[in-house]
Amino acid sequence: MAEHPLIDVSLLRHPPVASGLSIQAALGLATAGVGYTVTLQLQLAWGWPPVLAALGTLPQVLTMIAVAPFVERVVRKVGLDRAGVIGSAVVLVGLLDYALLGRFHYVFIAPALVLIAAGMRVAMITATINVMRGLPSERTSIGAALNDTAQEIAGGIGIAVVGLVIAASVTGGLTRTPWGAERVAAFENAVTLGALLLAAVAAALLASAAVRSARGRVPSPSTTE
Repeated sequence: MAEHPLIDVSLLRHPPVASGLSIQAALGLATAGVGYTVTLQLQLAWGWPPVLAALGTLPQVLTMIAVAPFVERVVRKVGLDRAGVIGSAVVLVGLLDYALLGRFHYVFIAPALVLIAAGMRVAMITATINVMRGLPSERTSIGAALNDTAQEIAGGIGIAVVGLVIAASVTGGLTRTPWGAERVAAFENAVTLGALLLAAVAAALLASAAVRSARGRVPSPSTTE
């Protein structure tokens, strides 16, 4: 053990910190996995030109911008913990929407992008607050770094998992176009499987976050009398 470690891992055992980082990891899995596969689907499987495929992901960006001014109102109205649960649930619904219906038409992909972006915007803020309030005041800069690290690592894992499933299912180079019906079907099956795997892992992380958050919640005076 280092005498003066860069990151004191004991901080990760604090329930608010562990809860917030679990939520950040779940968000990273969902957003990275869908962001990666949607661009491949629109361009390679469906044959959209790059410009149109870029426009196809615009609902996610616009939602992130549009929802931002309302996050504080949501937190004030329902409370920090409940806002995190709601935001996380919305992300999962969006991920399942894409996994199960995204292969059929863009009208199912656009709502999935909107749901994931909206839920992420709310849950990300609540997770960040949880991490910060679970750390000593002199460790908040570490908390900010841990937030980003959790999302980035989970995002990389999400892309790797979906990419591995696609690579194992689709033979030949992905960029060799045009794709035939058999290759499109193999790709869409792989995307469905990969997205469902990410949804399952994200749900497990969110369940873990809920348990840790409940353990770290301070009882109100009325419950301790």
